[in-house]
Amino acid sequence: MEVTISVRGTHTVTHAPERGTVRARVVVDGSDAGWVTALAADAVALARESLSALHAPAQRGPVTAYSVDQVSVHAHRPWTDHGNPSPLVHTASARISATFSDPAALGRWIVEIVGVDGLRIDGVDWDVSSAMRQQLERDARREAVRHALRQAQDYADALGLGQVHVREIDDRRGAQDGPMPRFAAMAAQDGSELFTPKDVEIASSVDAVFVVSRA
Repeated sequence: MEVTISVRGTHTVTHAPERGTVRARVVVDGSDAGWVTALAADAVALARESLSALHAPAQRGPVTAYSVDQVSVHAHRPWTDHGNPSPLVHTASARISATFSDPAALGRWIVEIVGVDGLRIDGVDWDVSSAMRQQLERDARREAVRHALRQAQDYADALGLGQVHVREIDDRRGAQDGPMPRFAAMAAQDGSELFTPKDVEIASSVDAVFVVSRA
């Protein structure tokens, strides 16, 4: 007679980040549309120039890819607490994104650029290379299966049974990223904490069915 044991194995692997993508914005508000546009354009030009100087994808960085939006301008009219219209406020803005293969170089760029008028750092998303991600996913899956096997054998041993044998493994859950490692800009507008690398987490979960013979 066989006894069926169903368990779920899980495992999470971590690795130091190998690259980081910084997210930034240029935002300038004011009553004069020409002034806000000019100031935002200057900030965008400085960001683009600094990233272009570091952009060397063939040499793997330090900037492997970047994008800098064109400046867009819109206006809105605030209202006072008494329901009266206030003068128009013009806002010039542009988004900036850059991926660095060297976390240290990313940190230096943030320190350099964070003092530019109108430029805000939204945060940094940390990641690993595609090859490393494949290796981490493989390791996570293997350890998740081993975890399931250990659990099943523990149950069998507790019942005084023998060696378990796998009947079915369901990995539809697969390997999944943990929470995206990032650091919000609000933590430190001066950039001092923004580039602290956060480990990348990859988790795997499998449902497994084992059987063991009962004497």
